[in-house]
Amino acid sequence: MARPIVLSNGELHVGLNKYGVVHDLYYPYVGYENHAAGSGLRHKIGVYVDGSISWTDDDSWTFDFHYPHSALIGHTRARNEKLGIMLEFDDAVDAEMSVFLRNIHVFNLADNERTITLYLHQAFVIGDARSNTDTAQYLPDSDAILHYRGRRAFVVSGEANGQPFSQFSIGLFGDDEHEGSFRDAEDGQLSGNVVEHGRVDSILGFVVTVGARSSSRVLYWIAAGMSTREALYV
Repeated sequence: MARPIVLSNGELHVGLNKYGVVHDLYYPYVGYENHAAGSGLRHKIGVYVDGSISWTDDDSWTFDFHYPHSALIGHTRARNEKLGIMLEFDDAVDAEMSVFLRNIHVFNLADNERTITLYLHQAFVIGDARSNTDTAQYLPDSDAILHYRGRRAFVVSGEANGQPFSQFSIGLFGDDEHEGSFRDAEDGQLSGNVVEHGRVDSILGFVVTVGARSSSRVLYWIAAGMSTREALYV
C-alpha cells in the first residue's frame, strides 16, 4: 500500500502511513531490511489530556498530508475535534546523516489552559522479523532509548521546550501477555522500565502545558547506525 509521506536519503528510508506513524524504516539499504515491519504492532502516537488518551489510529482523528516545501519535507496535520487537539508534523530524513526528524506542533483548541502529554511509541524488529532477540535500554547520560541487535542500532530521543522527555518505558510485545509498552501510557504515567531483551518496544512521553488556543513544540528523532557508537554520535 502506498504511503502518504515517504522520506529518504538513499540510506535511511522512512514511510509514514495514513495515521501519521512510521510504517516502514529501511536501513542501511532501501528495500532490503525493514526494521518496522514486525507483525502485530506498529509505531504509535498518542495524546493524553483531561484524564483520557487517544491514539492517532483509533479512528477519532482526521488527517491531511502534503509536501509544502521545495525540500523533501513532509507535512502532516492530525485533528481530533472531541479532544480539542491538533498535531502538526514537519518530518524529514537528514540529507547527510541517517536521522529521521519530527518537529511536532501541539495545538490546544480549547478555551482554557491544559496539560497535554504527547506519547511517541516505537516498535522495531531489527534486521530479521523472524528473530525475537532485540535489546532496548535507557541511556541516562544521553537522555535516549537505544534499540539494537548485531550491527544495527537505533537511538530514539527528543525534547520539549529545551528539556528531554518527561517519561519513558521499555517493554515487550507480540504475545498474549505483552501487547506493548504503549499500554503503560493509558493512565498518563509511564513506569520507567529501563531495559528489556526479546521482542522489545519503547515509548517516550512529553508533558507540555499549553494555554487556551495556543501551542507548544516537541522535537523527536531516530538516529540509525551500524553500531551503538555510530547511532549515538550521528
